[in-house]
Amino acid sequence: MPIYAYKALDQQGKTTHGHLDAANEGAVATHLRDQSLYVLEIKVTPKAYLDHVTPDADSRKKVTHDKSSWLRRLKPISVHDRVFFFRQLGVMLRSGLPLLQALDVYQLQGMNPRMVESVREIIQGIQSGRSLSECMGQHRHIFPLTATKLIESGEASGELDQVMERISAHMEATAAIKNKLVTSLAYPAVVVLAAIGVGSFLTMTVIPKFTDYFSKRHMDLPASTEALMAVSRFMQDYGFFLLLAVLLASIVAILFWRRPQSRLFMSRQLIRVPVVGKVIEVSSMAQMGKTLAMLMGSGLTVTESLQVAASTTSNPSYQNGLSLSINSILRGKSLSESLERDDFPVLVKQMISVGEQTGELPQALDHLGHFYEEELQARISRMSALIEPLILLLIGGIVGFVYFAFFKAVFQIALAGK
Repeated sequence: MPIYAYKALDQQGKTTHGHLDAANEGAVATHLRDQSLYVLEIKVTPKAYLDHVTPDADSRKKVTHDKSSWLRRLKPISVHDRVFFFRQLGVMLRSGLPLLQALDVYQLQGMNPRMVESVREIIQGIQSGRSLSECMGQHRHIFPLTATKLIESGEASGELDQVMERISAHMEATAAIKNKLVTSLAYPAVVVLAAIGVGSFLTMTVIPKFTDYFSKRHMDLPASTEALMAVSRFMQDYGFFLLLAVLLASIVAILFWRRPQSRLFMSRQLIRVPVVGKVIEVSSMAQMGKTLAMLMGSGLTVTESLQVAASTTSNPSYQNGLSLSINSILRGKSLSESLERDDFPVLVKQMISVGEQTGELPQALDHLGHFYEEELQARISRMSALIEPLILLLIGGIVGFVYFAFFKAVFQIALAGK
């Protein structure tokens, strides 16, 4: 018998969705009326689609065996894997497939074995009577709190397919913001490392040859040449210890970062760093605005949304600020009043205050997220334009000073007739 998807209203006016095996639509309608449900829509599940995406038994066995490779099981779960999961699930649910069938189709198509294994456990949990959000909540390392809370809201409202699409779009947007931030911060780091590499190469390999040449002449050298040779001797004598000191300092910094209070202190100081700090601030506000807008727009309360946003925010300073604001709201303050601290920019507080006054807080937060996303792109472009000349000045200055010191000494030797 075909499978029919239906939408109906119960006696309290609440929308309910489901699937039934029946001979025809009339049988489905009769069954729903017997349950005191008012029928809104009945449509047959697209069997052709199900036949197309569901492999036969031999294919199922082949796929399962292929994904049992331990090497593939070591593959981490990427943002793309999560986006693919939620997007495909949303498409299949919107096409009329029951939830369990949609999950079963994914586990046969999924390319990440760890993701497939988690989906298999979710299917078992649903079959034992638990909800999808409860089952996903047991896999927090794969499904973030944002996704499980939204799915819980979608289960209550009967809009699970739309929620799946919303989650996948949010994950893509959040990943794009993080990628922009990483790119903008990695660029200066690469420049500094390149300058250190060039300087180390010159002082450890090139300058020592100059030192041997000039020492045979037994004459006073220019101050720039003497300084260059002194740096070279220092690096040759103490370079290993300098490298060891850098490694020890890195280990101490990592251990310091592991402590919550230290991490909070360092993140606050990092935000105050010129240029880089503003990029971090703008990135965090873009992510926070989009996350809060999506959560509140999906029906979550302000405190629930703040709790989820705090757990997904990567910056400890803003994470702490959102957590403290929850306590302020529970004491009767508005969201804009609860954010009255130095952690958040004035624009954020003003936009949230306007949204509260007009009754359109989710829309105001969404506009805020889009504004900061555009601001992030602009700041990254400005920072790149600023850093590119600095690259030339830094690396060119190092190389130029070496040439200047060398040729000045050569000219002095030539003029002395030696």
